[in-house]
Amino acid sequence: MNTLRLHSLFASLLAALVFAGCQTAAHVSSAPPINPLPVTVDSPRSGTSGFELIPSPAVGWPSSDGGTGHYYQAVLAPAGVTWDEAQSWAVAHGGQLATIGSAKANDFVYKLVRDRRYWSPIVSADGSNAFGGPWLGATFLAPATGAAPGWVWADRSEPFSFTNWAPNQTGNNLRLNNRLHYYSEHPGVFTKTWSQRPGEQRQRGFVVEYSSPSLAPAGTQLEVLLADPVVAWTETPGGRVRYFQAVSAPRAIFWREAQAVAAAHGGHLVSITSAAQNDFIFNLTKDDRFWCVYRSNSCGPLLGGYKAPISKVETIWLWLRGYRTPTVQGGTVWKWAGGEGPFTYTNWAPGQPDSSNNNTNRAPGQPYNSKENETRLQYYVGGGEGTRLPTWNDQPESANEFGFVIEYGGEAVAVPPGSEPGAFPLN
Repeated sequence: MNTLRLHSLFASLLAALVFAGCQTAAHVSSAPPINPLPVTVDSPRSGTSGFELIPSPAVGWPSSDGGTGHYYQAVLAPAGVTWDEAQSWAVAHGGQLATIGSAKANDFVYKLVRDRRYWSPIVSADGSNAFGGPWLGATFLAPATGAAPGWVWADRSEPFSFTNWAPNQTGNNLRLNNRLHYYSEHPGVFTKTWSQRPGEQRQRGFVVEYSSPSLAPAGTQLEVLLADPVVAWTETPGGRVRYFQAVSAPRAIFWREAQAVAAAHGGHLVSITSAAQNDFIFNLTKDDRFWCVYRSNSCGPLLGGYKAPISKVETIWLWLRGYRTPTVQGGTVWKWAGGEGPFTYTNWAPGQPDSSNNNTNRAPGQPYNSKENETRLQYYVGGGEGTRLPTWNDQPESANEFGFVIEYGGEAVAVPPGSEPGAFPLN
């Protein structure tokens, strides 16, 4: 697939890039000979009562599709928002916090906030580490209120009959944990299950429901990719200049998608050929935008490594040239998307690459195929919840991560969607 076609394929994805701040580096170029992802001004904000809110466009759920005929709006609160603040904002704009009356409604609303920015690590009502999502419109009425005790929806439009509680997440000190929100028992993993939480706690977003489109205020399209400025680096003074661009993907992105985005702009996912370069690339991506926590492991951005099949003859030839495990494994070889050939430098995390896949619900909720081989490269720290290190991990192609690094210059390899890893030429 040529660059023009790739650019068309991802045009909608790239249309909403926003500014994410400058990265500092020892060698910075003002005019790299490439067409990098643009760095643009961030989208407008809507402030209220001293805290920042970013409403997305309201989305209708037509009755003809089995919906309510209402409109729903996800609102991001980067610094957090209490349940009462969220409900006050919703009422002031003609709505209420969302009512969830069925599994189908839960699916519809959940898809609006299946985005890393709306979620954050929390300590759940039962004391375990978890992942807290946006507020929903239910509150628990205690007997002392004079009303019949129990959960009710804010707009009282229907009874609290449908529920989707996460395991062990109902009935925990209801006088304190008396507000409803999306919740996952696994940090870094999105799910459409619920939990209860004190209303004065701050979640990173909420969902508003409007009975008609005329009531729904305008929103701003939330960005899909956030591209940092291009930086330049040389291994030695006067040596080859290489250009890099870190890109965070708040909604997560697959390796092949990231490679295609890179190719559409004249680059490829980064090739790492030395310890010095590995440290430099890691420093571009070590902040929280690029990382998530999954089952106590820290999972970082995608790199340009991939594992391609090779013949027995090629395996023997590579071994004779000095390439050993894990660069060459069982009829496969680890290579770089930039066309550099087999790995000469590696920095695997302890126990990696393991080519195994025993996870069933990988961040951000994308299931793995348990029989799939792990053929793509990322930064990773096993058992290092919250830790950032420039160590590597192999992962399935079906896994999506929250960022990647593009390299510009050199031999770029464009990968048509759907092609196999072996479509890369073996140098």
